[in-house]
Amino acid sequence: MSVITHNSKNINHFIDHTALKLEDFKQDILLKLAKEALDLGFNSICIRPEWLKDFFNWSESTGQKIPKISFVMGFPQEPLNMKLLSLEKILDILSVPTTTKLEQAQNALEYLIRANQTHIELDPVLDISGDKQDLQKKLSEEISSYIIQAMDFTKNHSGLTLKLKPIFSSELLIKKAQNEGREEDFYLKISIEALCQVYSRVFDLSQKLFLSYKNSTGFINGPDLQKGSWGHGANNSLIARIAKYLKIYEEKYSIKPYSIGIKASAGIKTYQEVADIIADSDTRLTHIGTSNGVEITQKVF
Repeated sequence: MSVITHNSKNINHFIDHTALKLEDFKQDILLKLAKEALDLGFNSICIRPEWLKDFFNWSESTGQKIPKISFVMGFPQEPLNMKLLSLEKILDILSVPTTTKLEQAQNALEYLIRANQTHIELDPVLDISGDKQDLQKKLSEEISSYIIQAMDFTKNHSGLTLKLKPIFSSELLIKKAQNEGREEDFYLKISIEALCQVYSRVFDLSQKLFLSYKNSTGFINGPDLQKGSWGHGANNSLIARIAKYLKIYEEKYSIKPYSIGIKASAGIKTYQEVADIIADSDTRLTHIGTSNGVEITQKVF
């Protein structure tokens, strides 16, 4: 994968300008999102796939140009608070069947291709329920499904480039390990190994398909969650640990170094946090998922 060149001043091209709350589904909000993304040179806007038809209709009726599109699959309908819901309940809510998410992707991709979009990005929420024995197998099967689907689209549509950014909900993997009395990165490492194992087995380098590990939906709230642990130093931050394990498992599965990128998300609000993420990512950063892109980039200089 060609990871984006890092420039401490020009961070705009990392940003997936995000609107995923149900109250964001309004013409003025989504068209403003599109205009900001184009004006500021953001990578994409990230929205729900069921909004696409209305969004394109609104864009056409107003003459608003459309930026690159990222869309989510299996995304929760509302933020989930661990003060109100147990970890098990949240994992159950996030356990959307893979077939449902594949159908969401199929419909959205077909629509966007008909709309002449040639660069499209997909962020599926992965089902991370299950114990040590079956989690890696479950993740491997689900990730394989998305890669195979994406490769089929790139093979059948010349000129199409896809980026796949599976959402692993790292903060829940860490909380899960803590609750079981395990080393806190126990399940985090399983998730990264599953991604690398699948990459080595099914990824076709001839296709215009790129892969990044995304750490969070940003929709999980609660005490002591490591969803936004930026700036803790190159060895301790969540992003640094993800980068370290990617390096380990790329080597284990004989993958070309730095083939898999990182999309950082959840609670990113300041330029300094972005700078810390860039520093900790070991040049793997490909995307920043945030609804605060305008505020972050206005404070760069």
